Amino acid sequence: MEVNVLDADRWPEFLAMMRVGFADAFSSTVLASGSAAAPASKSQPVAKATKPVAKEGAADPVTAWKRLVEQIVSKNQTVCFFAPRGIGLTAWNPSERKQTHIRRRFMLLGQTLDGMRVWDVRRGLQVIRGLPGLKGRPIHLRASGVMAGIVLYASLFEPPVERLDLTALPASHRDGPIFLNVLRFLDIPQAVAMAADRANVCLIEPAGADAGDPWQFPRTVATSLGWPTQRLNFARPPQ
Repeated sequence: MEVNVLDADRWPEFLAMMRVGFADAFSSTVLASGSAAAPASKSQPVAKATKPVAKEGAADPVTAWKRLVEQIVSKNQTVCFFAPRGIGLTAWNPSERKQTHIRRRFMLLGQTLDGMRVWDVRRGLQVIRGLPGLKGRPIHLRASGVMAGIVLYASLFEPPVERLDLTALPASHRDGPIFLNVLRFLDIPQAVAMAADRANVCLIEPAGADAGDPWQFPRTVATSLGWPTQRLNFARPPQ
């Protein structure tokens, strides 16, 4: 079973792909600059639905839809898509100023937005694992960018998944995800080693590959513990 955790860039790509096969079901989804508008209030009218604007370089929606259908039908695989809080249908005001205020307010409450999204991913996994017919199914988690870091940490607090595919994972928390005081104890390469002790981890074009090797720590751990090659893998994105 594949679980795709969407970030703000992947959400419009997801909508564009799903509208190929489910035009009526997804035609009324509200979208503003790649994110769904927040629910209406007396002072904030609902934005009109607009055509999803996929990020430059994203896969063609028709091609992406055909790949998804092939994956489900030919490989008999269950595929799930999940967007944590603040993304897609739960997105807040898209103004950068408003987004900054929201992130600061979360920190004043003692938590960061990224930290709460770790909890969202955990709860999503718990719900998926509890669905009829899916109990006990191995899970393959996929995410990219900062969301890949969020998924990485979420996997540490749940029963082991079968595989993590993390695309463009930041090499340090200085580039996200943001967790309060995390750098006092560890950085992302150490978290990768912890995750690889529980599941197969594939880093697809991770950050920092052109500036030395920030991933030397998990490589050394893998060698020292004699892990099989599939436990920690580095790859290029599929064509």
